[in-house]
Amino acid sequence: MKRQPREQRRRGIAVRLQPRDVEMLRAVARLRVAPTRDVAALCFPGVRRDTVAGRLRMLFDVGYLDVSAPERTGENLYSLGPRGRAVMIEAGEETLPVPRGGLAHHLGIVRTWVALASTSVPGVQLELARPDWELRAEFGDRGLVVVPDLFTVLVIRGSRVALAVEVDLATEPVHLLRDKVRAYVKLLAVPGGLFGWREFGLALALGDDRRLQTVERLLEQEWDGWSLTWTLEEGPGGNLRRLVDALESPLTASPCGKGRENPLTADSATPGPPEHGGLSDK
Repeated sequence: MKRQPREQRRRGIAVRLQPRDVEMLRAVARLRVAPTRDVAALCFPGVRRDTVAGRLRMLFDVGYLDVSAPERTGENLYSLGPRGRAVMIEAGEETLPVPRGGLAHHLGIVRTWVALASTSVPGVQLELARPDWELRAEFGDRGLVVVPDLFTVLVIRGSRVALAVEVDLATEPVHLLRDKVRAYVKLLAVPGGLFGWREFGLALALGDDRRLQTVERLLEQEWDGWSLTWTLEEGPGGNLRRLVDALESPLTASPCGKGRENPLTADSATPGPPEHGGLSDK
């Protein structure tokens, strides 16, 4: 039997949209485009991979999702299809198109966002997440010194911690990354801080470990707060465990032994305005 092309819809498929499907569409609307494994981790935790793939395929067939396969042997990339956009518009949700051009950096943000939202580290929960495309849409040209690739608020053992994340795929010169770090340093000294948070951490999610040492050295030299670094493949789990340990033992110099001052403590972790909604809600 000839195999159905991944990007061609099958006819005669009927699907009854379930509440979990609607939540998945809402998540994909915010992510804009995401690979199978990130959709599965976020929206179908604990469900077998082939079961998830089968459900996504059916939702694609009937038009709730669109799919692309930029690499022949790579994962499917899912975005909202025409029926999915209609569902979200009816629900009052914003629906943005898939970004144009290369998707590597965007998918790096998605991978980081999903990893934080679906973390299984005890005592850690993602309360709020804003990717750069939402931040730019909300704040426009208001003179922001720097726009994080992902701004998050984590709840760690009951304490709220703000964390700005930059995804670095080693495609830009190190001096541009240094300029970003210095821009974040300036925000530590202004009353409004970063989106109302006067104290916050800085994380670098790297495409791989090629310049891990360079990035860690840069943070040690330039950054005045606490910082985290991880690769997209390993994810932030180990760093989050160290954050938990740092809150329980506030005398440590920093959660991961990087950064120069501003140790993470329960007092310094709770200054920001109340916000809610990890990924599904804004």
